[in-house]
Amino acid sequence: MPPRPLRLFRSAADLLLPACCLGLATLLAPCCCLAGGGPENVLLVVNQNSSESLTVANYYTRLRQIPPQNVLYLDWQGDPAQISGHTFRDKILKPTLETIDRRKLSAQIDYVVYSCDLPMRVNFQDFFPGEKFPKQMRPIASITGATYLWQVVLQEEPTLMGLNTNWYVPDAGVQDLARCAEAANAPTQGFRGRYAWRRGGKREADPSKGPRYFLSCMLGVRHEMGNTVEEIAHCLITATSADASRPRGTFYFARNKDVRSTTRHKCFDAVAAALREDGAMAEVTTGMLPKAAQDVVGLTTGFRKQDVAGAGMRILPGAICDNLTSFGGITDKDLGQTLLTSFIRAGAAGASGTVTEPLAIQAKFPLPTIHLHYFRGCSLAEAFYQSVAGPYQLLVVGDPLCQPWADPPDCDAFNLVDDKLVKGPLEIKPRLSSAAGLCELYVDGRLQGALPRGGKISLDSTKLTDGSHEIRLVAVRNDPIETRGRFTVRVDVRNTAAEPIALSSTPERRVGVDQTLELRVDGDASRYVIQQNSRTIGQAQGTPAVLRIEAAELGQGPVALAAEDPVSGRRSAPIWVWVE
Repeated sequence: MPPRPLRLFRSAADLLLPACCLGLATLLAPCCCLAGGGPENVLLVVNQNSSESLTVANYYTRLRQIPPQNVLYLDWQGDPAQISGHTFRDKILKPTLETIDRRKLSAQIDYVVYSCDLPMRVNFQDFFPGEKFPKQMRPIASITGATYLWQVVLQEEPTLMGLNTNWYVPDAGVQDLARCAEAANAPTQGFRGRYAWRRGGKREADPSKGPRYFLSCMLGVRHEMGNTVEEIAHCLITATSADASRPRGTFYFARNKDVRSTTRHKCFDAVAAALREDGAMAEVTTGMLPKAAQDVVGLTTGFRKQDVAGAGMRILPGAICDNLTSFGGITDKDLGQTLLTSFIRAGAAGASGTVTEPLAIQAKFPLPTIHLHYFRGCSLAEAFYQSVAGPYQLLVVGDPLCQPWADPPDCDAFNLVDDKLVKGPLEIKPRLSSAAGLCELYVDGRLQGALPRGGKISLDSTKLTDGSHEIRLVAVRNDPIETRGRFTVRVDVRNTAAEPIALSSTPERRVGVDQTLELRVDGDASRYVIQQNSRTIGQAQGTPAVLRIEAAELGQGPVALAAEDPVSGRRSAPIWVWVE
């Protein structure tokens, strides 16, 4: 049975979506991405055997302009909920790390992000056969926590289950591990996967000086109690719309007598005061939820079970909503608690929950300072991981790149325009706004180097294949958070007399999920491979060269396709097709 059509825009509420995402023509057109910690720093992992995983990845790739080589399609056919430690290490983590290395992305990947329909829970008991752990150290981790702590997973170290394994957290002293006691004065800083860390959030450029991490997040979870694909896609669209928007709303800290609240609520007043001092609106309320509040830009609370949808709250685009409860991240069965997916459904850009009984231990949940880091301009993932000292059981879900309070620097180059014809050397001299300290140069999504302010570089186009290439300039703000802004163009390299490669489709822009898509390649090669991002979906041969493929194999939503001559490496410009 073919997958049912995906329907996203069904009511006036959908008008909250960004203008560049409302219509087919505009969603398929180039769209500027303002958020920092950007798409070139993401490796997106997709289950190629799940149409839902493909669909979610299609939306995210388009919304965030993820480079094609930054998408990894895994042949995952295992359990969708829980796997063993060795299975995770050998079938998911190692292929991910090997892909980063093989594609020469090691210098730039900061985020490992999972689409839906990959296992959310990892049981590491097989790493330690016969060993019994205290109940506060159950060897069960989330996929995002295990990925963040990738080095200790590879080494099979029991420190994976420690309460102070995340040294990205500033001043993560023992006073906050059991209960939150002092957190308001935490400094805020950005994250790079190549940085090493010493205790207390001390950053080191030398990777031998401390552990390294990958910010990790799932774009969505489905299962029995999870979100629908429509809800996940809507979350990602609204999160993208929130970037650099500085939403006017209130950060709420809901205090009550439940141990799920008392574990953290001694810090509420101090963090709320720090937010107000920084210019935000923050309120400490009594109860489980700020019922009827119409301006929720952030929420920290603790309770077992509440009707989030019936609370009358309006959660604004970009909000992080965090609830401390035992089973908030278990979506494959009903254990009678409010799940993180309830907040995603209600409009949050990100939420989290533990995937096994964690006990009421502060170190396993975000400190209230998560909202302070977020308001200061960090990405959603940076805010989460800067706040959790022992993240191994915490499943983080949502858009990791969402950055509502970012102030990205501007950059461009006067001689770079779309479809520019390039022969021989191309001199690039970036123009940066005053906030930027340097500019990174990416060609086809791969980091080429960094230029200081006022610097220039001569790009030798003869070292590139003829055809379409993306040039991306990324300005990095000169401050501890290192917020990033980008400028992207696509140029046409022509250093030989070879005929350009052109890809077209029938139907041209829209195709039903139950229809066949015909792809035609015009050029002078005898054979072409057709790729969806980094995945080869088939070959086209003949004159003209044609490939017919069932649209359902691509997933729904906006799909990027390109043709490549496997002999010369020449590529066509990408085309976008909407599968509906």
